[in-house]
This record gives sequence, structure tokens and C-alpha cells, in this order.
Amino acid sequence: MEITLPHLFKPRSYQREVFNALESGIKRAVLVWHRRAGKDSTVMNLTISKMFQRVGSYYYFFPTFAQGRKILWDGTNKEGMRFIDHFPKELIAGEINNTEMKIRTINGSLFQIVGTDNYNSVVGTNPIGCVFSEYALQDPDAWDLFRPILMENGGWAIFIYTPRGQNHGKRLYEMAKDDPNWFAQLLTIDDTVRDDGSPIITRAAIEDERKQGMSDDLIEQEFFCSFDVVGGQAFDFQKKYHVVPSDIPIPEFAPLFFCFDWGYGHPFSAQWWYVDHEDRLFHFHEWYGWNGEPNVGLRLTDEEIARGIIEIEKTLGITNKDITRLAGPDCFNKKPDYKGGGQGPSTADIFDTYNIKLLPGDPSRDLKIRQFRSRLFIPENKETKPMLQVYENCKNFIRTIPLIPVDKNKIEYIDVTSENHCFDSACHLMMARPVGISQTDVDKVIKERERQATYEKLPTLARIAWEEERAQNEQIEEDRKLELEAVEEYFTEILEGD
Repeated sequence: MEITLPHLFKPRSYQREVFNALESGIKRAVLVWHRRAGKDSTVMNLTISKMFQRVGSYYYFFPTFAQGRKILWDGTNKEGMRFIDHFPKELIAGEINNTEMKIRTINGSLFQIVGTDNYNSVVGTNPIGCVFSEYALQDPDAWDLFRPILMENGGWAIFIYTPRGQNHGKRLYEMAKDDPNWFAQLLTIDDTVRDDGSPIITRAAIEDERKQGMSDDLIEQEFFCSFDVVGGQAFDFQKKYHVVPSDIPIPEFAPLFFCFDWGYGHPFSAQWWYVDHEDRLFHFHEWYGWNGEPNVGLRLTDEEIARGIIEIEKTLGITNKDITRLAGPDCFNKKPDYKGGGQGPSTADIFDTYNIKLLPGDPSRDLKIRQFRSRLFIPENKETKPMLQVYENCKNFIRTIPLIPVDKNKIEYIDVTSENHCFDSACHLMMARPVGISQTDVDKVIKERERQATYEKLPTLARIAWEEERAQNEQIEEDRKLELEAVEEYFTEILEGD
């Protein structure tokens, strides 16, 4: 029985170009195609063909392992055909490994889906073909790791994605389109047609999407491959200026901060920071509570998170350090007691039982966005570092901040439906250490928040007594000011009389 490759796939004219490029000897390709142009269908079939031209390992990278399973391993095309069925059954050796998403072929080649959130799982191997799907959303360090391997063994790499702002995806495309050793192709809906000449996506379909609420920015990004928006990019975060090596030691006497944004169905964000002598903020460790799917949480209880924080701080060697801990207002709200009825303890109450004492952060939306942008500001003198630095091990901060769009209705706000948990967590520190404020004022803010945190824990009668005492102290201070003014006025009259 004769089997031809590609199997059950006929590339359209624009899809054949990358096949032709690699057949001509090109080893690197960048495909910036609009959504629904058939990126993965095309490149997966190209990969299968290559597996029978040269025996070896072929890796298909996605931003996360879970994403690879959802999109390619379990995914289907519009006709309902599974993508992995492009592997002819007669050419598969043994059983398919569904757990690790591996397929071996009868000639000895290996196909495997890998998440760049855990690319270390294939470190030490020798792939000869690599596909980076949704590369604009990936950790670019994965490519840096496999680049020298492919250079040494003569392997190839293909990067496929729709733009996600002016990040590493744009930089790669800009480099590739001017390099004769690369094949670079950017295709909008105006560039892709079926073999009969009909468009893949019509202008009328785009207008329908707009009427149904899709923003102009998102349309430009998804269908016209604009690098200038991420549904309206909110922050200018650039790895070149804002990310530093993880092996920089923490200064011994630097103030330490812990920031926390609570999440259950959505991710929580636990962050550790220190402040240098120039008031520059360094984010040196993170714990991001997600399951590998963007914006999907681990669903850990407050007790589990508290225990995790303690273990992390033991590992970091900061257990006995003085750490100021800031958290969002939702951490101080009493939660329903589903077992006993009424109200149960808040997140702050539960953390307190583990000696993790949270203080309320400032939730002011306008100010925290301004402070965050001020911290990210890149000075004209590029030798001067921005006032916010992130250790390279804080991968989810680095991943999510560039992807936060502005609110389509008010450009000065961010889209609160985006994956903005790292931003919200960090802003507690931005507001506690606002740019341009003195340390004395900062101490006043922290002292006031400590007072407020203590007040929230008091029973009703104690709060009344607290407020009465506070009112008396304020009255005493006001009387004192009036007496000083009266004395000053008295001596002024005497001096003028002389």
C-alpha cells in the first residue's frame, strides 16, 4: 500500500511556500499568520514529512504543556479530524504515548509536544527539528537553549504565531525578514485565499465580529497581524531593560517585601521583593498559583498557600528576616462559613495563624497604574536601569505583564479581565514605595496600615473605644495648635507695639 505525505492534507498556495523554503535548504522560518490561517495544520504536516527524510527527534513547543495537549494533541480541524491523525497509522511504531504526548514512527523518529514552561524536561536531548507554536506567548529562553544544538547538528526551527505586541515575537520577525538565511512571512486576511480564490476570512466576517463587541485593537492584532497592539498594550515592559540574572545576591540589609494577590479559580500571585539604596525595586522570587493554563488557578486553600509561603521562605533563607507583607483588600474580607454558617475567617486571619501578618495594600486604580508605569520608565541614558527590576526566574511576571491590554473604553485603565494578577500583586509595593516620596512618608503610610490592620481585628466595643481615644487625641492636637497660634499672635502684637 502506497502512503503519501502530507497525509490527508493538501497545502494551499500560501502554505506551500514554507514547504518550498525548507526543501530549498532554509533552516529557519518565521510565520506570522492571522488567526485561523492554518498555522499548526501546515507546520505539523511539514514536520511529519521531515521525520521520514531524516531520522531524529522533533519537538513541537507550546507556551505550556497543557496548551499543547488542548490545541494539538486533542485538537481537531473544522472538519472534526484530529491533528494527530495526520500521522498515517501504518507509519506509527507501537502504541502512542498519550501521557507524554509522544509518537514514534517505524523509521525510528520521535515526535513530542513540549511546554516551554518546563523545557528543562528535554534538556540534554538532541532534536533536529523544532516548532515553536504561539511563540509570541512563549518563554524565549527555550529557543536560546536549543539554538546551539540545531546549529551543530544542522537541524531546523520554525516559529509560528499571531502577534502579541512589541515583544520577542516582533523582534524575531524584524530580524528574520532582513536575513537571507531565514524565511519570513507575514500574512493578513488579505493575503490568504483558498485554491478557488475565495478568502479564508472575509471582511464581512470581520465586521460581524466588530458588531458583536470585538475591539478594533484586537481585530488589528488577530486578523491584520499588527505588532502595535496587544488589544492595546498597557505597559512598556522590555526584557532587555527590566530583567536581570537570578544569581544576583540579595543585599544583606535591604528592606524585604512580600506582595500577595489572592486567587482560587484564577491564579494567585505571591511575590518577594527587596529595595536597593536608590529605591529601585527588585522582584527576586515568585509563586504563581496557576495550573499551566493562562488565567486558570490551582484552587489551593488559604492554609495550603500559607504553608507553601513558609516553605519557600525557608528555601530562600529569609525565614527570620523582617518582611513587610502587603495584600489586596479582598484578603481582609470575612468569608462564608459553609460548615457552621455565618462568617468564617478571612485570608489574613488564616495567614496570621501561620505568623504571616498581612497589611492592606492601597487599591487605588488610577494611582497604581501611574506608579507602575513610572517604575517601568526606561531612562534616555540606557546605562541607568529602570526603577523596577525583575529576576529572570520570575517567569510569570515576565510572561503576563507585556500581555496586559488597556481598557478599550478608558485607555488610562487596564483591562481587568486580562491575566493581571502579577500586576495587581506588584502594585501593592508600587503604592507603598511610590516614586518620589521620602522614606519618612513611606514609614507613615506603613504605620497607618499597621494601625488599620490592628483595628480591623478588634471587636465592636474595642473599636468604639479606639475611635473615642483617637478623637480625643485629635482634639488635643488641635487645641495645642490653637494655643501655639495664640501665643505667636500675642508676641507679634507686643513686638509690633514696641
